[in-house]
Amino acid sequence: MPDQGDAAAVVVHYESPETLLLTLTDLGEFFPRDRIVVVDSSGDLDDSWDAGAVILRPGRNTGYARGANDGVRYLLASWPDVTEILVCTHEVRFADGVIDRLLEVAQERPGGHVVAPRLVTRGVKGQAPSLWSEGGRLSFPLRHPEHVRVGRTHGTRRALWVDGAAFVIAVRTWQRVGGIPEEFFLYMEDVALGLRCRRLGEPVVVVLDAVVEQAVTEPNRYLAIRNQLILAERYYSRLDSAVVHAQIYAKTITLALLGERGRARAIENRRAIRDARRRVRAAAAAGDLPRPRGRAWRPDRPR
Repeated sequence: MPDQGDAAAVVVHYESPETLLLTLTDLGEFFPRDRIVVVDSSGDLDDSWDAGAVILRPGRNTGYARGANDGVRYLLASWPDVTEILVCTHEVRFADGVIDRLLEVAQERPGGHVVAPRLVTRGVKGQAPSLWSEGGRLSFPLRHPEHVRVGRTHGTRRALWVDGAAFVIAVRTWQRVGGIPEEFFLYMEDVALGLRCRRLGEPVVVVLDAVVEQAVTEPNRYLAIRNQLILAERYYSRLDSAVVHAQIYAKTITLALLGERGRARAIENRRAIRDARRRVRAAAAAGDLPRPRGRAWRPDRPR
């Protein structure tokens, strides 16, 4: 069994204390309460709220990546012996033995890693859960991030990226890649983390016999468009970035020709494009992870 003293957990929470309680119940079966940190970006958890965890209250919604990184920094300051961090959202459920299995696979890769479970979505009443993700890839030729669903139930598989709902990251890897990328606020930061790991040779692995249930919500359209552009501009080769830009610009032009509803969406697209440009310029000015040069770097090319 993995040593619990080497591991801790960070839960990113926003406006869902009911599901958070269930997640913390599962985590409390494995981690001591002072090694479970909840980052409450919604302000829903007042000082009287106690569910067996440390509560950090940033006072505003800092986004998924910033919340996770703040939680990791708190844990490392409090417990410098921690070598593995389980990062998850407030709406996942861990069956018995799943965390042990994830950490077991993590310890087989002492050089660094991101290790994630096989994700299933919770079924509606009377229906079984359905497979959501066994890791992610970039589609060809359009370079859309997409989930892989191969349907295997044993062993492990390498992936380009894994869903941010739940994963174990080695502290060494977190430090080496510079934490979870924060320029997105919400959506695509898990893809960017995988691409950073691939660039640095840090393995990203899915454990197919470790199953975690999660609730899936519909993405915000504006953020999805904006963040896809940021991802392409900051993490793709120039050719692949041009493909993504061309798709979104063409769709925006087409929407503008499709009546009032289409024009409204085209306006939203243009706002997302401007916001993406601003964020990319800000990241470049900060000198944070410049885009790879030319066509030689292909993030989905196996090593």
